[in-house]
Amino acid sequence: MLVVTGAGEPDRSAVPRSGSVRFSADGRSWQEAVAGGSALLGVAASDGLAVAVGVDGAGHGTVLTSRNGRRWSDPVTVPDPLVDVAHGPDGTWLAVGRARDVDDFGGAVVVYRSSDGKAWEQVNRHEAVAGRYDHRPLAVAHGGGRWLMLVHDCAGASLCGVHLVSSIDRGVSWTEMPTDDHPEGRDASVPNGLIGLARPAGLAHDGHRFAALGVREVRPGSNAAPAAVGGVSTDGVAWERLSGAVDGAVPTALTWSGDAWLAVDGPPAAAAASADTGTATPGVAGRGVWSSADLRSWTRLAALDAPVRDIAVLDPARGATKAPAPAGSLQVRPQALELLAEDRTVRDTFRYDAGPARAIAALTALLGEPTGSTFQPGDQICTPDRTEVRWDGITLVVPGRDPAAATSFGVRQEVSRATEQDPARLRTVQGIALGSTREQVGTLAPGSPGARSDDREVVLTESPDGEQGVLVQLTARRVTGIAAPEPLVDTC
Repeated sequence: MLVVTGAGEPDRSAVPRSGSVRFSADGRSWQEAVAGGSALLGVAASDGLAVAVGVDGAGHGTVLTSRNGRRWSDPVTVPDPLVDVAHGPDGTWLAVGRARDVDDFGGAVVVYRSSDGKAWEQVNRHEAVAGRYDHRPLAVAHGGGRWLMLVHDCAGASLCGVHLVSSIDRGVSWTEMPTDDHPEGRDASVPNGLIGLARPAGLAHDGHRFAALGVREVRPGSNAAPAAVGGVSTDGVAWERLSGAVDGAVPTALTWSGDAWLAVDGPPAAAAASADTGTATPGVAGRGVWSSADLRSWTRLAALDAPVRDIAVLDPARGATKAPAPAGSLQVRPQALELLAEDRTVRDTFRYDAGPARAIAALTALLGEPTGSTFQPGDQICTPDRTEVRWDGITLVVPGRDPAAATSFGVRQEVSRATEQDPARLRTVQGIALGSTREQVGTLAPGSPGARSDDREVVLTESPDGEQGVLVQLTARRVTGIAAPEPLVDTC
């Protein structure tokens, strides 16, 4: 286990700061690996690499990396202070922070991306929407094929809260997630399960669902003690509140260890009281390390002598022994299926008006042997005979009984066990993938018409001249199928 500590707020001001990295084999006995450096506010670990981020004494962002948790690299500096970092299954690291060149009243969220934790580029910046201020990121996580970020902002002195934004293109663009139909509380941008969540907060994914935990919002002048609030979600849209969650702790950062949830806590009521007013002050980091199997009942593993900001789990051997994931992914266009390299450039193209042999070989190399092949007889009137060659979630549709003799094919992706874990393995040229929301489809492919009046199908318009042909199917306003080529009308 790794924790980072930091004295100093995550802002851009040039003020004295101090922080450390500590490591532990059991979560109870801790040793210091890095001491006296910048305030470190976020840490993540995956595939044998740990990355810690924060803010240095000049108000710039700082990044450190380690392969074993004990020896850490010299800090790398980026222009903007950073508050959290996370890792995706394609090797991407995203770090989020608040822009230095915007005043505190407004605020702008910045997103940096790296493939190795050392070289970073800013890939996104977004300002507060009209009518909001104090716009800042709280936490970022990856799961279910998408990136989620918790963002805090205010619409008035007592109208502060968090909302969720999502990215399916490695942090380049972000779309505000839809909320429940009838949200409770004062800010309609806050999902029901996260009502009351304020700064600070943690966000993590356990391979099946997202979880968010943090400090309940305390209104100015209130003498209420800090309390925990949180929620869980399988898709990042519909959230279930963790009622009565977090017995005895106020977690403000969260991670999944592989078999348990780990958290660091916010301050107990006594420690959080202001010396001047006696009121509770959420946002002051606590000093405890906690473990839980269910996000409700927590066991305190240790109490540290410094404010703890974030926690991660590093397996130094994992990066050396883990089998490499298949490189590349698939991009569907109206005329062809494209195989992409890891840098998203086109590595090979398979036209639908050519035989499917090369496409089948490429998908087998990428996804493994097909899980099945089924002949579907047609009705000899409107529907021709066809053979479906299937991988888990992805299907090539070939006319006739023999794929080797076919001169054309189509491709289809649907929700399955595999695509729930990696829905972005196949996506449209606009970046739409399984799980994308109807709002994201509209943002990424503006002007694309609905094929049905109830908007359960959308035909994507790829180019300014109106080229069409990729069909996106939606259920409950979320993408559940992608197909091409697809006729726009019945053949009979």
